[in-house]
Amino acid sequence: MTPAPERTAVPFAGIRQRLGERHAPAEITLAELEADTNAVLRRLREESPVAVCAELEALLALRWADVQTVISRSELFRSDQPDSHLTRFVGPNMLHSEGREHHTARTAVLPAFRATDPRMPAEVGRRYRELRASHDGTTPCDLAKDFCVPLVAQATVNLLGCEDAVTPEQMDRWGPLVSQGAFDFHEFGAARDDVDAARAEISAMVAQYVGGRRQAAPDTVLGCMAQASSTLDETRRMVEFMIIGADAGPREGLATVVACALTADSGVRGRLADSPALRQSFVDEALRWESPIGGITREARVDTALSGVAIERGTRIIGVLPSANRDPRRWPDGDTFMADRGDRAHLSFGAGMHGCVGAALSRRLADAMVLAVASDPAVRPHSTPEYRGWWYRGPRAVLASWT
Repeated sequence: MTPAPERTAVPFAGIRQRLGERHAPAEITLAELEADTNAVLRRLREESPVAVCAELEALLALRWADVQTVISRSELFRSDQPDSHLTRFVGPNMLHSEGREHHTARTAVLPAFRATDPRMPAEVGRRYRELRASHDGTTPCDLAKDFCVPLVAQATVNLLGCEDAVTPEQMDRWGPLVSQGAFDFHEFGAARDDVDAARAEISAMVAQYVGGRRQAAPDTVLGCMAQASSTLDETRRMVEFMIIGADAGPREGLATVVACALTADSGVRGRLADSPALRQSFVDEALRWESPIGGITREARVDTALSGVAIERGTRIIGVLPSANRDPRRWPDGDTFMADRGDRAHLSFGAGMHGCVGAALSRRLADAMVLAVASDPAVRPHSTPEYRGWWYRGPRAVLASWT
């Protein structure tokens, strides 16, 4: 096999100019994407296979086949990006690494994700019953804030193995801060005292486990890193990466799943309560219909093409997941939520060797949440959920009342 050519920096302005000479891609701003995500992506997708986003210094791949190529064809598009927002914030990480580095990091923590936490289904049920019991009949309950978020925080604490050092409330505070620090596209690198303080707390917590003052269970992330004899910096980077990953997708994705269960008609809810197979389909359809993550960033390793559009080596390109997941070339009537669609092969968990390591864990948690809502005939939606955001997308609130 001929080795890939050495990497060279390619200024985006030059790539953009040369692309424009050959092709007329649409241009889009972050504000436009965030204001009306699905409608904008629908228009862009039909105009051109790719669009230009100057603020991200990247091309956006929009169609199903092209997005799948970008995120899974490692011989064409590389994931190791030392200048990505995530790498500049956290340092070398599992998402933006390749080869031995990626394999070593992923293999180290896989046992933590393969382990089934027997506590979480009971925790989901307990949390739901508490919310229902505390409802006063007048003020609606926000299931996104009061049901999904605390459970994600608890699941993250359990996954990391830091139950004796970190409370779910503390994890709930850390997650949004480090996520904002890593993906603030508008003011990346600007001084943030709150972000710095959260990262200092995380580092201090990690140091307790690496230094031997605390010991995590072997089937947790911290336990796995200890067994791999990881350094303090390696462990800190992995823990920050996991906290960002747990905050970024699960908060939004689980809130979407719960919103879909809450607004389903009584017949569908009854079937969901009785059928694990239907719940599996339902969960994945919700994640396809409103993808919690906006995109996956890659860089063209070689000169290539997407749907006839020449992509120059060195071009940063983002595979836009919500666009691919509604592309009618792959999903008939893709803008419509179909509870029993039965096709679970969406891209919300990524694809290829960088597919989300926490996909099974997220699905298990979502299943328990859908079961809790679907099994309760007294719960009803207080209002129609309104979705917002692009890079992180989910309902503003999931307001419920009990009759």
